[in-house]
Amino acid sequence: MIRAVLLDLDDTLIQTGDEPFLARSLRLISARVEGMSPPEAFVSHGLAAMQASQDNRDPTTTLSEFFFSDLHERLGCPPNSLTPAFETFHESDLASLRPYASTQPIALDLVRWLRDLEYTLVLAADPSIHRHTIDMRLRWSGLNPSDFQFVAALGSMHFAKPHARYYDEILARVDVRPQEALMVGDDWEGDVQAAASAGLNTFWVTDRGDAPAGFAPDGQGTLEDLLRMARDEDWLESLRPRQRDWPSYLVNALGTLAAIDSLLREADPDSVVHCPADDAWSVRDAICHLRDHETEVDRPRLQQVLEEDDPFISATNYNPRAHSHEYSEEDAHEALRTFAERRAETIAMLEDLPANAWERPARHSVFGPTTLGELVKFMADHDRIHLRQMRDALAASRKSIDEVPS
Repeated sequence: MIRAVLLDLDDTLIQTGDEPFLARSLRLISARVEGMSPPEAFVSHGLAAMQASQDNRDPTTTLSEFFFSDLHERLGCPPNSLTPAFETFHESDLASLRPYASTQPIALDLVRWLRDLEYTLVLAADPSIHRHTIDMRLRWSGLNPSDFQFVAALGSMHFAKPHARYYDEILARVDVRPQEALMVGDDWEGDVQAAASAGLNTFWVTDRGDAPAGFAPDGQGTLEDLLRMARDEDWLESLRPRQRDWPSYLVNALGTLAAIDSLLREADPDSVVHCPADDAWSVRDAICHLRDHETEVDRPRLQQVLEEDDPFISATNYNPRAHSHEYSEEDAHEALRTFAERRAETIAMLEDLPANAWERPARHSVFGPTTLGELVKFMADHDRIHLRQMRDALAASRKSIDEVPS
């Protein structure tokens, strides 16, 4: 059953005209940095830096961090020297772009209908724009930012379209499985193909007749068609989960780590090390466990299946409690960075395998007959289980703080 609906912004909910919004924004900002770069060169460098950031694969680096680091390097200017120009744009220049954000009443009707039925709504925008700017554009168009439980924006995302990991990061943030989500958008590659490859159902917003050969979205048409199908024909209830290829679970292997990084950034440092019970783990402990499990359990098993024919995978001697006494001296952020580096090595080992390698068989002492692909799925599921554990630990920490007498 569909629980979450992801909605693209530009040319889906709002119309943007004949030039990307980012290019218009950079053109205005360029007037504020004349001493650093000629305006046209600044716009060109800005677009190039954003394009480069879209290929980021580091789940501990946000798109904002990547973009500004790359842009400063391209311009040859000191770190943070562009901050005043961007702040002035948000305070003084942004309002001049209001004419380039318009919506049709049907977009308002669709969002209102989905909200009233309590679907989890996500604004799956191109995360090349700051959250403040996105919120302003929504308000200009008559949409309410508070209707969306999560908004993909420059400061909140690590991954971007047209990559499938963008969608897994979003789903990890809102705790929804791919088979419970629908992506609605107009861009064939970034909104439809990428979402489908991550396991989501898709609706292609288009007035074209047929989809490109070789792949079909679950639905297509105008927003009017989508609202009619969902409201009058129970289309959302009739959707069948997409079959996922085993390599798509490597997407989960990055997306969940990005969600953990966001959780760490937003949490109070004391909450990160708070244990909700004597026998429970803190957020820091769970991250350290995932880091150690990567190299002591997950990767050795995957290597064994790649190197041996139908191996027997026995229970390991790995004991997570044996490590836990060591974690009190660790820094959660550093543990996550190390985990991300180790996960990148695991992905590099797997991502260029031929298709038939994912079906290599093994016999697991607990799960019985299995394959390499299923073991990667287990690894991704293990990540997500501990992400939920971290959220529970933070909630318990906040509750304990609230209950302390003032």
